[in-house]
Amino acid sequence: FREDEINTPAQISEVFDSIAYSKGASVLRMLSDFLTEDVFKEGLQSYLHTFAYGNTVYTDLWLHLQEAVIKNNVLLPTTISNIMDTWTLQMGFPVVSVNTLTGAINQKHFLLDPNSVVDRPSVF
Repeated sequence: FREDEINTPAQISEVFDSIAYSKGASVLRMLSDFLTEDVFKEGLQSYLHTFAYGNTVYTDLWLHLQEAVIKNNVLLPTTISNIMDTWTLQMGFPVVSVNTLTGAINQKHFLLDPNSVVDRPSVF
């Protein structure tokens, strides 16, 4: 997890660009599909209602989605926060390989820089 110091308005555009927003939209779409649209919508509505016209942090969204998961008896392998931390704070991209002969599934990190070290291994 990396935090950049922002001192001027011009630095904002250096940190956030269309790629970041597109990735954010993709992550939310995957989360909606993972939880089901109804559970995701319920958690999102609760989150938006609670923080309307206010400030929030990403963990607030995970909390409201977790509450919707519990309320709807959705069984997950771990908490929304743990799942989403692997999706959002982990470096690189997940690559899933399927052996079509055996049906074995394998997930590995893909890192653009092959010399990078993964310091936050995935639990999945």
